[in-house]
Amino acid sequence: MEETLGTNGAYAIIYEASSEGGRQLGKGLAKRFEALPIEKQIQAYFDFATMRGLGTITAEEFQLEPFRLVVKGEMSYIKGIITDADEGHCYMTAGFSTIIEGLLAAQGIQKELKQEETKCVSMGHEHCEFLITEK
Repeated sequence: MEETLGTNGAYAIIYEASSEGGRQLGKGLAKRFEALPIEKQIQAYFDFATMRGLGTITAEEFQLEPFRLVVKGEMSYIKGIITDADEGHCYMTAGFSTIIEGLLAAQGIQKELKQEETKCVSMGHEHCEFLITEK
């Protein structure tokens, strides 16, 4: 897909395709985690994603108002495959922000979030890092 559409085109399609699914997953997970405060729900999702093989994912910084979350990922599925890219390649994690939107929505907190990949192992960084903030 990347060869045909370029990096940005491939990223856009995968991100859009995962957005609504991410919100629904977040709402579903919120039912299982409802006894936990929101920051613990977010980390519980990251623990689930880690168990599913995306790599070790942790919430490094969290603030609800205004929303700010820094996510660190040791992305095992991409590490060593691409190391000299100009842009990040963590397409599979593009839905983090929409999953968190779903977790928040289940608690009656409506936020539209955006996600920026600030570090990526495909660009030679030691780990991947994402900044999630309000749009």
